[in-house]
Amino acid sequence: MKDLTAPSPSRRLAGICIAALALTLVFFHSISNAQKKPLTVSVCDLVDSPIKFNGKYVSVRAQVSSDGIERTNLRDDSCPKGVALWIPQEARDDPEVAKLENALHGRGSPGTMGKQIEGTFEGRFERRRKGKLRPNVLVLKHVFDLNVEIK
Repeated sequence: MKDLTAPSPSRRLAGICIAALALTLVFFHSISNAQKKPLTVSVCDLVDSPIKFNGKYVSVRAQVSSDGIERTNLRDDSCPKGVALWIPQEARDDPEVAKLENALHGRGSPGTMGKQIEGTFEGRFERRRKGKLRPNVLVLKHVFDLNVEIK
């Protein structure tokens, strides 16, 4: 005679599947949150080790250098080279990014001539193919502690 009080194999299997799915969702959610926390690096770190940081979400304290037309770079006085800064359309909704763009294009002459702009910049670092005009690029997501000084 069949024991009606014991759960059927299909019910047991369904319970195991639901538990496994829940654990998988928790695991991937924690990984995605961990990836959103930026690595704190310097401009020199990015220039010296671009392969190490390629595709990583980073935070870098830097000065901005721009001709006001097409070239905007992050630089640090302790490093001879800089990193190109790309501001994608979706980042422009951030008030601090808008403040940066206003400093570059809306106050005084375009670019950084006669201005000193510095801050903490967060985004995805990309090492591009050799031979490209800008081989190292920070794709901006957020700006923090922006300081603009008109000289």
